[in-house]
Amino acid sequence: MNKLFQCEPGFLERLLRNSVDYKPAKKKRVNLHMPDLSVALDEVYKEMIRRDHSLRFHPAFKRRWAPAVCRLLELKWLREEELKKQGEKRTE
Repeated sequence: MNKLFQCEPGFLERLLRNSVDYKPAKKKRVNLHMPDLSVALDEVYKEMIRRDHSLRFHPAFKRRWAPAVCRLLELKWLREEELKKQGEKRTE
């Protein structure tokens, strides 16, 4: 999760722009103990809106801060998996 908040705003902006059609995966029950990141997520949200106002209604920012963090983490993980697959195809 720490890596998510260390990302450059430009990276997060591209990630969100490229995933406007994102739909969360089927719900899974996961126990996760984490600090209140509402202030940090609010800063990320405001920065994304400043960069691209159309990201205001992105599905990743729906509801409260905890689901939003989970969505952003999932989007980042999906992007990393996509890059791994592309790297594997190049080596073949």
